Amino acid sequence: MQRKIIIFMKKYLFIATFMLALIGFTSCDGSLSSETWDLTIKKADWKWDDVNEQYYYHFDVPQITKNVLKHGTFTVSHVYNYDTDDIYLASLPESVYCSETNSTTGITTYYTQHIEAFIGLKWVEIVLTNSDYQYSGQNPETMHFRMQIVY
Repeated sequence: MQRKIIIFMKKYLFIATFMLALIGFTSCDGSLSSETWDLTIKKADWKWDDVNEQYYYHFDVPQITKNVLKHGTFTVSHVYNYDTDDIYLASLPESVYCSETNSTTGITTYYTQHIEAFIGLKWVEIVLTNSDYQYSGQNPETMHFRMQIVY
């Protein structure tokens, strides 16, 4: 008798759980919203952070609300060959291996350039850091990024 009660309760619990899940899934309308836009950082617009020794640029993005931050997903990509037929994207964070040759000494320095995006309430910040703090004293080149929010 006790075994029948346990089997009945397991079946009842399974059916109740399944029905609650079904009600939960069908109560959502299932629609998602998304927004995609391109962000460009011109060479002259990069800012230098003396404390962290890195370049950054801060974008105001009013579409990033508390609800979007809590329930949305974000993708930020570095766009190469912007406005050409050879366009391609690299998702952030991205590490690029670089080299610079000193025109006076002929010595080549190798380093890694790391690009990442930070996303907060109504803002996005793109940060560029070079390994071993290898900076030429000039701002990074103009870069293009694509951001997509799904919520």
